[in-house]
Amino acid sequence: MAAPTHRRALSTGQIAIGTVVVAAVLIAAGVFVARLSDEGSPPRNAESANIVLIVTDDQRWDSMWAMPKVRNLLGAHGVTFTNGFASNPLCCPSRASILTGQYSHGTGVYTNFPPLGGYGGFDPTTTIATVLQQQGYTTGFVGKYMNGYLGTEVPPGWDRWMAFNGPNGGVWYYDYTMSIDGEERSYGSDPSDYSTSVAAEHAVTFIEQVRRPFFLYFAPSAPHLPAVPGPGHEGTFPSLASYRGRSFDEADMSDKPRWLRAVARLDREDVEAADRQRAAQLRSLPAVDDAVAEIVRALESTGALSRTLIVFMSDNGFLFGEHRLSEKQSAYEESIRVPLILRYDPLGAAGVRDGRIVANIDVAPTVADVAGIQMPGADGTSLLDLLRDPAAPGRRWLLLEHVGSPRDPEALRERGKVVIPTYCGVRGHRWKYVRYADGSRELYDLEADPLELRNVIDERTAGGTLARIDAVLGRLCEPPPPGLPASA
Repeated sequence: MAAPTHRRALSTGQIAIGTVVVAAVLIAAGVFVARLSDEGSPPRNAESANIVLIVTDDQRWDSMWAMPKVRNLLGAHGVTFTNGFASNPLCCPSRASILTGQYSHGTGVYTNFPPLGGYGGFDPTTTIATVLQQQGYTTGFVGKYMNGYLGTEVPPGWDRWMAFNGPNGGVWYYDYTMSIDGEERSYGSDPSDYSTSVAAEHAVTFIEQVRRPFFLYFAPSAPHLPAVPGPGHEGTFPSLASYRGRSFDEADMSDKPRWLRAVARLDREDVEAADRQRAAQLRSLPAVDDAVAEIVRALESTGALSRTLIVFMSDNGFLFGEHRLSEKQSAYEESIRVPLILRYDPLGAAGVRDGRIVANIDVAPTVADVAGIQMPGADGTSLLDLLRDPAAPGRRWLLLEHVGSPRDPEALRERGKVVIPTYCGVRGHRWKYVRYADGSRELYDLEADPLELRNVIDERTAGGTLARIDAVLGRLCEPPPPGLPASA
């Protein structure tokens, strides 16, 4: 497969103005992590930091209550970022950003399918895996890689390769195949074949047998739909209440952009489907919770835990009826927000909650930082830089990008699918602004309206604010996604 041209754009997204509230424990700890290698020299001994990156699929940020082991083993021993986001809230674009630290306009991956995305649209020659491998790390991938990954090809940068394959990127729970170091292996429908558990076994074996230092990327399919609970978890959360927040099946859509005003209110079948999907997703998470616990136990039993960076996150969120939507891709909070937890014991931080704005583009720079190197071409910044300086404001604005489906929009509408136009947006601590290819715009005051029920784009009081934020968007959204006119 010929590698596509890799495009790179400079980012101005790190505007150092903002308001931060950080727990006092961080301030007391002072400087947490010295530069592991000021010279950026390759790690060549087993005492170098190991890295475990855990990425779930379509998991909302507000679902962490269903994962007590992750909260206790990672959050209670590390930092929970309460404002974590996906810059492009769709599986493949987000995973490309996680691997490279670049926005979609840098990776060229805007969608899940060619020509603007998918496995065939991603250039894998410079990722955090290739960079770490060049520095002497043993690298291993387990789980879902990218949409469109088929066959047994092993991308550059991976010493061990254990990936689900299939046209949807490997979203399977039973009856699936995996590419194991270039050979295909099939799994059936027995309880022992449940994909989250199988992936966890591969991850644990990698940790137990690998040469140090190592980088492990663990990416289960859960809780991506159609979510299937793991063996023994089918009856989990028997008293699960239906979600009926004020934005659910939003009644007054007169302030919303034209593409969303065209979406009908949810009928009984829609509501029941949203409830089933939400319950299934939540009931698939305990198996991931168990998998994380197994990984931590393996790190502890091999003596690696005390010098291993563990990052837990999701590639994007999901809506279950908010604003009449049951999907991802939109710029609404339920779609762009993700859980993001970091444990690295040398930090000396435990149970800290950090409200600065962080994103998927920050993961590769963070991983590189703990290895004592830099991630080339990254738009994001190391989260360790934030933790070294609790008073630092962090980024003021995060860029949001999306390209509308390259497939036939009319065919999608006939199947009941909502077609979200191409957009660029920015998300700050107070304001969110989105500009669509169809000319629609949205502006929300998130402090006064966290549920995004009132689009204030046409209110006079927003005039000065809008001009200022529109200028920010013009700087960050460069180049704009294909199909979106440049800002005036």
